[in-house]
Formats: sequence, C-alpha cells, structure tokens
Amino acid sequence: SSGWQQVTKLVPSDSANGDYFGCAVGMSGDYAIIGARYDDYTYSNSGSAYIFKRYGNQWFQETRINASDRESSDYFGQAVSISNDYAIVGAYQEDTKGSNSGAAYIFKRDGHEWIQMAKLMADDGAADDQFGYSVYISGNYAIVGAPYDDDYGSGCGSAYVFVNSDDTWTQV
Repeated sequence: SSGWQQVTKLVPSDSANGDYFGCAVGMSGDYAIIGARYDDYTYSNSGSAYIFKRYGNQWFQETRINASDRESSDYFGQAVSISNDYAIVGAYQEDTKGSNSGAAYIFKRDGHEWIQMAKLMADDGAADDQFGYSVYISGNYAIVGAPYDDDYGSGCGSAYVFVNSDDTWTQV
C-alpha cells in the first residue's frame, strides 16, 4: 500500500456538459484551483476556474473566477496555479495582441473572494503565440508559457517570468 487514498471528488456547483472541468489543477495549502476551459460562462468557451477550500476533512467550492474581459473561445482555465493568496489562470486564445496571442490573469484572495489584480501579456506578444498555455505561480513570481512564440523559429516557444512588487506584476 502506498499510503495515498482518495479523500473526496471535487465537482463544480454549475457543472455542464462539455465544460472540461479538471483540464488543469493546482493546490496550495487548503486551496485547490481547477480549470474548465470550455465553460460557457457569458460566452461560448470563454472558460472558468474554480477555487475550492478545505475545512477540516471537507472541501467546499469557494468561488468561480473569470476574466473581466472574457470573450468567446478564450479558453480561460486551460492552465491554473495557486500559491498562498495568489492564483494565476491562462487563457491561451485571448486576442488582445492578435488572434490567439493569449493572456494570463492574476487573482488575489481577499477573505472569501478572489479579485482580479492583473492581466499579463508578453511584452513582445503576437498572434498565435498562445501565451497562457501553461502557467505557474510561486510566491512573488509567475511564469507563463507561450509554446508557439516564433521569435527564434516557427513554434520554438518561450516562457515569460513576471515578478510582483506591491501588487504590480511586471515582466522580468
């Protein structure tokens, strides 16, 4: 026996066919974050992420988070990560810097609410980079993958590091 055992199964309160809940997962302390990149909240496939909190031996859905500027087919929730009071969520088909250029969003916990603090984009972002395809946050640093960034060749990819200083996130 490995000593590992299932303690619960997490599902969103508004589960629907085709949401793809569980496509990305993260955990830090008593918090878990789970992506649902095909969730149709407001727009088709705009995506969502769900934050669950553990109280004793029980897990409860604390909130659903979405990008403030969500649009159809952004796929917010493709990638998720959580560290202490911060969470990051990727939306790799967000279109601000060109079709499917991508973005990542930073949220900060305030009591039981998670407030969007920043929208991260690559300084040199361009169409089809898919920035936000992968994300990770640890303390005051976040890293965001853009697998189709082609600055050094077609689809060679890159990863961007951001640092938090007084709730202002900047690319390093």
